[in-house]
Amino acid sequence: MDASCSKGDITSYEWVFSDGIGNYNYSGQTVVKDWKNCSVPLNTTVSLTVKNANGHDTITKSVVVQYQRAGGSRGSRQIDLMARLDATSGSAILGARPVSNDTQIVALRSGAPSRFRLEAQAGANHVVVQLVGPSSSSGVLQLEFASTSGLVAGSLRVLGGEVLSLEGRRVVLRLGREPVRVELQIK
Repeated sequence: MDASCSKGDITSYEWVFSDGIGNYNYSGQTVVKDWKNCSVPLNTTVSLTVKNANGHDTITKSVVVQYQRAGGSRGSRQIDLMARLDATSGSAILGARPVSNDTQIVALRSGAPSRFRLEAQAGANHVVVQLVGPSSSSGVLQLEFASTSGLVAGSLRVLGGEVLSLEGRRVVLRLGREPVRVELQIK
């Protein structure tokens, strides 16, 4: 984002990016916010406050961050995931991470199923989910990898969390305050 068109004797530029998960604060005339490996278009609100000796002025705009898949790196794969969260309150943060790669973060709201296409690699990949919200929050999470091509049969396993059911390409977990981790192998 670039505020270089602002006029007057500006002493500070304060940016706030709000994506529904958190607020991210930056300072400076030009800033870059990188949503690494964003897997879906992301609606976000950007506020800019400029200050000078006479006071301050703020403008807020809604923007959509478009997902663009990086060019095919060697060994790259995709995890096609359907996730459904039923939580008492709050929402969840879902992170998918090929074992030797960057984490991709997506928000998961309670209620309706959500579909995600996440970057993966051949070999072990982890999906980590953590409930956010009031400390009393709990929920049930269903993860289904039915459309993930190259998923090694029998490789889906839970490394942390309470398993309610695990069948083929589908796992149902109980979520509390601790993150749960699911591992899957992709050819």
